[in-house]
Amino acid sequence: MTPPVFVSVIEGHGEVEALPVLLNVIVASIGSDLYPAIARPIRVPWGTLVNNAGELERYAAMAIRNGGPTARLFVVLDADDRCPAELGPQLLQRVIARLPHNPVSVTVANREYESWFIASSESIADHVGSGATFDVPQNIEGIRAAKEWLELNLLNRRYKETRDQAAFSSRIDVPLARRRSQSFNRFCREVERLLAA
Repeated sequence: MTPPVFVSVIEGHGEVEALPVLLNVIVASIGSDLYPAIARPIRVPWGTLVNNAGELERYAAMAIRNGGPTARLFVVLDADDRCPAELGPQLLQRVIARLPHNPVSVTVANREYESWFIASSESIADHVGSGATFDVPQNIEGIRAAKEWLELNLLNRRYKETRDQAAFSSRIDVPLARRRSQSFNRFCREVERLLAA
């Protein structure tokens, strides 16, 4: 069986390097015998993808075309202040209308991609060697300023997406983050689904 090619459309500069790392970590945690090729994501600003009619669809089609006949598409965005349960399905409908015969997924991280790091904060703390003591918030996905939480509780320095996201993505404790974050668990389920598609 030909392995699938995971292609993606993302919004942030840090996710260009981080999302392929995260996909590899999630696939390894699944324990599948089928290992996908993971293409470099296509980065497009959030406002362009969400607000400009036809742009998400255009970039999604480009990613699928670049990935070839076994391409599986992931669109991964932050919700920021939008409701992910509303935004995700709206964007998915747009992509499916353009690509009705392709395996596609839209995941909207509740608030920010960085909330997934907070859901696995102990493994991130071990990685950065902070030795910090902190309480993991009860409502991780309710944190509006996840980057600032990381700075204050784990890093004792400024968080920088292009420096930190890929490293932190490589350290996520997948089962722990899945238990603590609904949006991360949803993303993992989508990886499982598209891997089997």
